[in-house]
Amino acid sequence: MGRQGDPASRLHRYTDQTLEAFTPYFYQLGTQLGYAQFVTPYLDGLLRYPGIQEIRSYVPRDIPLRFRAAAMADIDRWVRHRGSSLMFVDGENDVAVAQPFRLGNGTHDSCVFNVPGANHHVSITGLRPDDLARGRGRRELAPGPRRALGHGP
Repeated sequence: MGRQGDPASRLHRYTDQTLEAFTPYFYQLGTQLGYAQFVTPYLDGLLRYPGIQEIRSYVPRDIPLRFRAAAMADIDRWVRHRGSSLMFVDGENDVAVAQPFRLGNGTHDSCVFNVPGANHHVSITGLRPDDLARGRGRRELAPGPRRALGHGP
């Protein structure tokens, strides 16, 4: 989607210069997270660049790209059994998430929030006021540098 309510994406989002900044993200999609595969037999012979949506189109050829299916299961297991001081902020309408992380009996001082109506470009500032306050309280308990939620990287 482009602007709010505009069903068209802006073309500049698909330039090589813009997409280059996302190479690490595409790499993780291709090696750990997985990437949606589109089957479009009804478009056979009509596409000018078939296969353009393959993950390899977004990661330079000199970077090895081998999918490791066990990577996310290993991280999920760690979150549920040993994770601490974690905060997950999920968008209610995020189609890029197959399954959100779940907290388990071994997870300590952590929380999961869901931003209503948000998509993949979720912002912590979209949290409900009570969730934002709860998140701030968790953040203050965590060791390390302090940043105000919703401000800065």
